[in-house]
Amino acid sequence: MSEQLVYSVSEEDLGNQQAGPALVEQTRACMQKNGAVGINNVFDTALLERVHQAYIDRYEVVGAEANNKQVGDKRSMLAVEIKPPFSDVELLLNPFLMPIVTRLLGADCILDAYTAVSSLPGAADQHVHVDYPYLFEDEALSQSLPTYTITVAVPLLPLTPLTGTTRIWPGSHRNPSGWKEPPPIKDSVSLFPEFGGCYLFDARLQHGGTANLSDRSRPILYLVYTRPWWRDYTNFSNQKPLNIDAAELATLSDPIKTLFRFA
Repeated sequence: MSEQLVYSVSEEDLGNQQAGPALVEQTRACMQKNGAVGINNVFDTALLERVHQAYIDRYEVVGAEANNKQVGDKRSMLAVEIKPPFSDVELLLNPFLMPIVTRLLGADCILDAYTAVSSLPGAADQHVHVDYPYLFEDEALSQSLPTYTITVAVPLLPLTPLTGTTRIWPGSHRNPSGWKEPPPIKDSVSLFPEFGGCYLFDARLQHGGTANLSDRSRPILYLVYTRPWWRDYTNFSNQKPLNIDAAELATLSDPIKTLFRFA
């Protein structure tokens, strides 16, 4: 596929420390058409390295994955404990991401879930899926709906063809009947943002993790921003979507607390 799916924060935007109108419009248009977009130069790589080490220290211990939700071959999902460094403002309220997220979801959006999915060495391709069912059975209505939930995927290590990444089917978020049948691999695109980048995708998009052919785990953070009336009722039967206690929440700035107002 020749169409551009990965953009970069410009030097001008980096200097201004926020996403400019051009990036917001480019990524908005890409999300609406394709259901996904990658963005480079979003996070300080030193922060991601600290978060990665914290993830290893807290969660990559023998047997730890046993209590997590299994989401495929050698893949597990956990709700990360939202405290430093996982509660860093650069992760929760990123100045290069939030103008894009609020352009798509509205200024009153919330953070509905904050998880990590780790694919262990040797993990096979994940099954193709959508994260949430469509709101309505009427296909024409479902196709016309604007975006109401966005997953921001933040890789904690550089993604390569060996580590694997997420494979998407561009435009499938507008095809509510198409996901009932496995789509052709030839129509998919694998997203490889640079380390320090991320990718966003609509919850209705067909996607699946690719195989991990490397000798290390591939943890990716997933921050799910939604319109304030939407709730995930399918993925958290055995764990909380937001793992934060009252004492930690009280330490956060008011703008970040607003994201958690329905937690």
